Amino acid sequence: MQPVKEVTCLCASEAAFAAVCGRGRVVTWGHPHFGGDSGAVAAQLTSVRHVVATCAAFCALRHDGSLVAWGVSTCGGTLPSPAPTGVASLAASNAAFAAVTERGVVTWGISGGGGDSSRVQPELYDVLHVVASARAFCALRRDGAIITWGDPNYGAAGPSSAAAVDRGHGRWTLAASERAFAALSAEGQLITWGDPDAGRRTLVVIAVECKKSTIDASGQGMIKEERLQEILANPKVKAYFQTLEIDVHEGHALFHLLDNGDGEVTLEEFIDGLMRCKGPARAIDAVALHADLRQLDAKVGKLIGHLKQLGLVRSKSRTSAVDGRRHQAQNLKVFRIDQRTDLEDSTFIRRSS
Repeated sequence: MQPVKEVTCLCASEAAFAAVCGRGRVVTWGHPHFGGDSGAVAAQLTSVRHVVATCAAFCALRHDGSLVAWGVSTCGGTLPSPAPTGVASLAASNAAFAAVTERGVVTWGISGGGGDSSRVQPELYDVLHVVASARAFCALRRDGAIITWGDPNYGAAGPSSAAAVDRGHGRWTLAASERAFAALSAEGQLITWGDPDAGRRTLVVIAVECKKSTIDASGQGMIKEERLQEILANPKVKAYFQTLEIDVHEGHALFHLLDNGDGEVTLEEFIDGLMRCKGPARAIDAVALHADLRQLDAKVGKLIGHLKQLGLVRSKSRTSAVDGRRHQAQNLKVFRIDQRTDLEDSTFIRRSS
């Protein structure tokens, strides 16, 4: 394959890629049955501005608002008839496409994966934006209404309560994980729906990552305790934590659990900690135990290293070390100690005075 240059857009199906290059030219490669061969529509792939993909098909949006599709027909590789025109934006689940036009939203592909939107077609007008999970779509209307369709197990059932989506809040920011959706209003209202586990990840990403610039003033991915105290005192942030089912006091406790003594923690560590805390009221206790074990593991490792330098501990052979680790994994699955040395079975040598 020749080098591809001036790429402005890149996407992938399960076994192929498509890249939009200079002047809207499209280059594809990979398994031909998954869209890697676009030869049949090559003449139409000009002046392309965007490409999206399902698991086995691609769809390109041209600057004139027309579409070009290729790949497995059942997965969206063949456009519906009549073909959509005046398309403003495209979205794709793993099994279907959705095109936003001036007249509404046109969908095609596997019906159970979002390709059939007939149930909600009367509601799909003045649509601003569409996002997709693996087998469902979520559309945002200009009046703030949120419309979903596709597989209910992937978020198509929509928010649990229609009242939860207050149109008075105006514009929403939509996000999707593989099996869930989340919506964040400009005023800070946050709702999620779909698979509980998949929704948890989406919720944390929106509530924390979207506020990264506020929390991390330095822009270096670190949070200081003083800054965290200011943030947690903000009523909006308190509301976020309530949505996450976390008490703000647990946020303070979490910081101290993650802090290694320098008064700051990485933003990624803080987000991961929040994810573990979400749930039962005392989930923070499990995080505390995890942090304690991690610190203990580090201290034991340093102790063994120091003893080895003093000649007080002798590393066992690789075979016995492997046997020791197997025994340890069966009885103590919480943490492992040194890669080559097992503390319980180490042979100590008495130094002569």
